[in-house]
Amino acid sequence: MATFMIPGDVITKTAAFGSPPPATGYYTATIDEIKPHKSKASSRQVFVTFETGFSCFGWMNVPFDSNGNQLPGLSDKQVRGMVGATKSWFISAGFTNEQMKDGVSDDWLVGKTIHVEWHSADDLGAQYGELQMPLPKSVFDKHIAEGRKPSIAGAGNDTPVNNPGKVAAKANGAGKPSNGGGVKLPPPPAVAATS
Repeated sequence: MATFMIPGDVITKTAAFGSPPPATGYYTATIDEIKPHKSKASSRQVFVTFETGFSCFGWMNVPFDSNGNQLPGLSDKQVRGMVGATKSWFISAGFTNEQMKDGVSDDWLVGKTIHVEWHSADDLGAQYGELQMPLPKSVFDKHIAEGRKPSIAGAGNDTPVNNPGKVAAKANGAGKPSNGGGVKLPPPPAVAATS
């Protein structure tokens, strides 16, 4: 008689311990968790699990606090840049301007699938790989259909997108299955703050 049963969607989306990070390429990933940086108010760690089961984290910089107040000391250019980079995560997760018109929060991203460009440590000549800015699904699909590889892999037929920073890649791949969409959106920050 069996003493445990691991569901198929969990075991197939989880990398075995000792599994290497994926090669440089384009992947789908699920956002598992978003945590604030311990000392930098604008920084968030975004933990993701690739379709291969590989897990890592990247960085997101946001110029607003949880109440929608702009953080002090930032120039207009910094605010626009951070908002544009943050919006890339939402666009990659499938959100539209219509859905975002009343504001967004990081709660919206947890459990969502995004489309990313990954640069392996080997191609970077570094200890860790780098998770690049998420891509819109249409761009991701086009790259996959054309068999493109990021230029860092030597293909030379693509331009890497803006790099939000290195990721600390953990190869244990504790993957989590996606909830598959159709999820009711949490209220916008302005509504949530008054609840």
